Amino acid sequence: MATERVGEELARVSGPPEVAEEGLREARARFGRFWNGRAVGLPSAALALAGAAWRALGDQIATRLHRPNLGHLGAGSRIGAGGSIRYPGRISLGAGVWIGRRVSFSSEIPEGRLEIGDGTFVDVDCVLDFTGHLAIGRDCTISARTRFFSHDHGVSPRSEPAGRVVRIGDRVWIGTASVILQNAAEIGDDAVIAAGSVVTKPVPPRTLVAGSPARVVRELDPAS
Repeated sequence: MATERVGEELARVSGPPEVAEEGLREARARFGRFWNGRAVGLPSAALALAGAAWRALGDQIATRLHRPNLGHLGAGSRIGAGGSIRYPGRISLGAGVWIGRRVSFSSEIPEGRLEIGDGTFVDVDCVLDFTGHLAIGRDCTISARTRFFSHDHGVSPRSEPAGRVVRIGDRVWIGTASVILQNAAEIGDDAVIAAGSVVTKPVPPRTLVAGSPARVVRELDPAS
């Protein structure tokens, strides 16, 4: 395999067999995502690698541009390109926060507030409405296309927004395309929201919920 030859070449100058094996593993890990190991696949792999490098550069630029405009952006945090940010001075992101591409931060009033704790991951195409204050804890995983709403308009779309505080605990996992409505109020630590759920009321800690509207499926083992 071509990847094996690359790995052997990476390790050749280092000598010992265990180093050669490490070089082989490194080569497979680097190229395996983009290349099938055959010469005919090189043009496609080169295109994929170039696209990945371009996107990474765009994310670095977006992060550098947003940093001085946000209320706080912790060390090691990243904001993906292509998103939109309203009232940036009201947004505080902790250390090691990863914001995917095309994520929308929005508030209908300047008094809204958004806080995201250290180590939380927000995947692509999410919407975070912080009109009524949205607080997301540490080490959470927010999957792609999830939407948070922290206000409503009753039965009149042109009425003034009525803000609600929505708090997400630590280590919460929210599955793809879930909707967290303002009435959810609080999702407890270590809760899991199944993909596609619509959360309309508080979720206890260490609980799995699913459905529309979301209902408790079972309690989770604290060790899980």
